[in-house]
Amino acid sequence: MMLYAFPIDDPLRPFTLFFEWVLAFICFELGVVFIVKYKKHRETKYKQELAYASIFLGFAILWFCFIPADYYAGNSVIRDYLTNTGFTALITGAFLFIFFTERQQKFFFKKYFFTLVYMGLWTIYIAYIFIDISVIDSLNWILVGVFGISFVLFLLDISKRMKTKRDVKVTMFRFMATFVVFACGYVLTIDVSLDLLGLRGRLVGSILLLGSFIAIALQFLRLPPFYMLDWKQQVEDIYVIDKAGVCLFQKSYTEKPKAVDDNLVTSALSSVNYILQEMTAAKTEGQSTLKKGDKNITIFTSELVNGVVISKEENYLISYNLKNFIQTFEAIYRRILMDWNGDSKVFQPAENIIDKIFSK
Repeated sequence: MMLYAFPIDDPLRPFTLFFEWVLAFICFELGVVFIVKYKKHRETKYKQELAYASIFLGFAILWFCFIPADYYAGNSVIRDYLTNTGFTALITGAFLFIFFTERQQKFFFKKYFFTLVYMGLWTIYIAYIFIDISVIDSLNWILVGVFGISFVLFLLDISKRMKTKRDVKVTMFRFMATFVVFACGYVLTIDVSLDLLGLRGRLVGSILLLGSFIAIALQFLRLPPFYMLDWKQQVEDIYVIDKAGVCLFQKSYTEKPKAVDDNLVTSALSSVNYILQEMTAAKTEGQSTLKKGDKNITIFTSELVNGVVISKEENYLISYNLKNFIQTFEAIYRRILMDWNGDSKVFQPAENIIDKIFSK
């Protein structure tokens, strides 16, 4: 039984109302930001920004419904209608988030596993709005649990595929800490907490939610695009060549037959790299890229050798991994490279290095 009377009439009402209106508009604006960002990159097949936008717009609509329901609606039927509309928008936004993220990732047994589970629960939720509204609260928490599990798996999947200078553990910690703050804020704004703590608790909850949403948006903006995380599918060939253009090591990730000898290919790539260095006045060591047709050539020039990756698209993770590989290769084989006798078989163990760096 609700102990708190609605509409809310309390000395703290102006403050909580202000923060909740700000919360609603901030969530809405963040949703629009991600939609605009998606439109700028919609030539890609990835819907990452739409997933983020769905969450923020869902919460925006939830609070746009909560505010009139709790602060202005004097009729309990109208309040129930508004709150149920808000929760429906929220779980729909959560469903779209799961759907858009599972388009590119498989979290569990099969692709779209959580999408199908959530869709089934969402259908039951909508049905019970018309059949027995008293069951809705239990379904809400079940839906929250399913979304929470899928979101944690989403973060874990991203952390496994991320390979940048940024410390993945720090990123995960920030995300989880932010969501703990978000969970605390959300619990403080529900009706049960309003009964126990009064409007003061809801005010604190609204402030925590506002801060957590801004922090979540910043974390989403820092996450690399999904197409960057699929860099392994973009790599076609990796070469290590000496300064004379001789192929020391080559690994192909495609099954296409080679029509041209690797030494000829790497000699050409070495010439391209020389031209790029001359044009950009590059130093002895550094990174350079070249786009040719539908292929992207990434070159890392080190002291003794050059590394070349032929890929389908330009990707900073490919560049980062190439640099890491070449520096490791050069450190291990430095003495051999200084006095190489022309036997490339000595570099074959480098495949283990490349597997560790490029195949994780």
